[in-house]
Amino acid sequence: GLYRAHYLSSFFPLTALVGRYRPGGLRLREALVFVQFAISIGVIACTLLMGQQMRFVASKELGFDKQNRVLVTLRGRELVEREGLIATELEKHTGVLGVASSSTIMGRDIGHASGKVQDAQGAMTDFSFSLMPVGDDFVPVMGIEVVQGRDFSRRLLTDVGSSYIVNETFVRAMGWDDPLGKRIGLGAAGINQGPVIGVVRDFNYKSLRASIEPMAMFRFNEGGERLMIISIAADGVGETLQHIRKLFAEVDPTHPFEYTFLDEEIDQLYVSEERLMRLIGIFAAICILVACLGLFGLAASATEQRTKEIGVRKVLGASTLSIILLLARRVLVLIAAGAAVASIVAWLAMQDWLSGFAYRAALNPGYLLIASLAAGVVALLTIALQSWRTARADPVQALRYE
Repeated sequence: GLYRAHYLSSFFPLTALVGRYRPGGLRLREALVFVQFAISIGVIACTLLMGQQMRFVASKELGFDKQNRVLVTLRGRELVEREGLIATELEKHTGVLGVASSSTIMGRDIGHASGKVQDAQGAMTDFSFSLMPVGDDFVPVMGIEVVQGRDFSRRLLTDVGSSYIVNETFVRAMGWDDPLGKRIGLGAAGINQGPVIGVVRDFNYKSLRASIEPMAMFRFNEGGERLMIISIAADGVGETLQHIRKLFAEVDPTHPFEYTFLDEEIDQLYVSEERLMRLIGIFAAICILVACLGLFGLAASATEQRTKEIGVRKVLGASTLSIILLLARRVLVLIAAGAAVASIVAWLAMQDWLSGFAYRAALNPGYLLIASLAAGVVALLTIALQSWRTARADPVQALRYE
């Protein structure tokens, strides 16, 4: 706009009045079209590639079941002490498939511990790992696979606070060939020392931005606020929730019943990426709109300057489509050049963005092609809309054009 205002104010009014004025600045306008479509193609490509990663995140197997897991916080020592009774009452409903408890859950902060761990040679060495205190049936309720050894047992009191279940990453980090029976203690003094009784398959207890770290689970040995995990059937969710709500109203009338679903909490880990993707999508739409407005003006100017040429071509038998393609050819070349530049920039930007994820989908170059083709089609339609009337006009009128 500033350039056009400067240009229009720079020529003599008499020149325009006698009909000698011809619009200029073609190179600048073409350069602007190149930049606008390069930006548009770039942001469209980034939106598509980000969508690919977010679909990967949503579909990736995490190593545990996140669907239909209701989370309810047990507040107060009295309620925690009645945990077993509450679980028994909940499981009487056919819609409740299992009940477990934990101090935290996947997707939330999991404590980090330093302790003494028996290495492959039998010596107790310092080692840091994630620590998750859990209650009975946590492993089966969460659908975690035990690959070696066993789960905690209700019948064995020795399992409480002094036995550990570790993940595969823990075993690899310690270089254990036979992890069962290896001893773990907490803190510099190695308190609550006990054996490893089982190994579970690695599961992503953090966001997919972070790789899986060594992790150990042990059974609760103290009170405090706990989280109850209730596995429910996919059918009749509303009725099952009503049963859970009614039971908690009876056992804990002093606190309002509040619950969340585990899959919703997991999704909250990526809310910033989802918001960014939506913003980039909106920005892409605005870029395309602005680019099309500029392209519409460029096509109008080019059509006006070549009116007589179009008339001659029509007389010589040129079709409407061939004339539209003639007018669009140079612009499509500009868009192709812009697509090449935008694809390189978008590819590098997405590689940098994906570096924040420990687990990521491979970039699909097909999305770059889709973005380029989409911009090309929009550009062609914009030019066709502007050029259609001139291309369809009577060539005699075109030849009389001054």
